[in-house]
Amino acid sequence: MKTSMKTLLVAISALGLSATATAMPEGEPQAGAAQEEQQMQQSEAMQPQAPAQEDVSQEELQKFADAYKEVEKVRENYASETESTQDPQEMAEVQMNMQEEMIKAVEDTGMDIGTYNKIAQMIPYDEDLRSQIEKLM
Repeated sequence: MKTSMKTLLVAISALGLSATATAMPEGEPQAGAAQEEQQMQQSEAMQPQAPAQEDVSQEELQKFADAYKEVEKVRENYASETESTQDPQEMAEVQMNMQEEMIKAVEDTGMDIGTYNKIAQMIPYDEDLRSQIEKLM
C-alpha cells in the first residue's frame, strides 16, 4: 500500500499527537477537510523547531507503519460522520470517539503513544526516516 507523505502527515495531525482527546470550542463548527487543514496548520505553527533526531529501530518503524495503517482505517470510518456533523457538541463527541479509537489502534499494534508521537514528529524533518516508512506502507 503506497501512501503519500501529505496523507501521512494529515493523518498524524488528525491524531493530534496526544493521548488525550480534546473538544472543539463551542461556536466554531468546522467541516472535515477544512478542520483537518486548520489542525495541520496549528500543528505546524506549534512546532517551531525540529525535534531531536533519534535512532529508530526497524522494529519500531514496522510497528509505526502498522499503527499508521490502523489509524488511517479509523479516520476513514469516521470521515462521513465528521463531514456531515454541523453541531459543535456532536462534532466534539465524534472527534473524541475517533481519537480514542486511534489511540487504541496504535496500542493494539504493540506501540505506545509516546513512541508513535516521537516518530510522527520526526517525519517532517527526517527524509531518510520518511522514506523508510513509505517503503513499509
